[in-house]
Amino acid sequence: MVRWGNRDRAERKLPPTEWTWKEPVEEGKWSALSPEPVLVPATYGYANGVWYRVKQGVQGVLVHDRTGCPVVFLVTEPATRYYRVMTRAEWMPSLVGEVI
Repeated sequence: MVRWGNRDRAERKLPPTEWTWKEPVEEGKWSALSPEPVLVPATYGYANGVWYRVKQGVQGVLVHDRTGCPVVFLVTEPATRYYRVMTRAEWMPSLVGEVI
């Protein structure tokens, strides 16, 4: 088990959230934190009251806090039209091997 995000703002060098956008990760903006891509196992997702099936999992980024403890952030991307209509969300998790 790994801590999910930094929503409680316990770690100053990490963003105060539980997720990040795909674009900054790909652009190297997390490089100072030595990020490692990880697969977050999931069979279902939940957004705005809607459950949906996840086939393989969700992409995540693993970094370490100042004490060396691992912390994972989910990677998100702009929602597809279908996902936006289904959940009323502008962002969706970056799923592994599928697009909703």
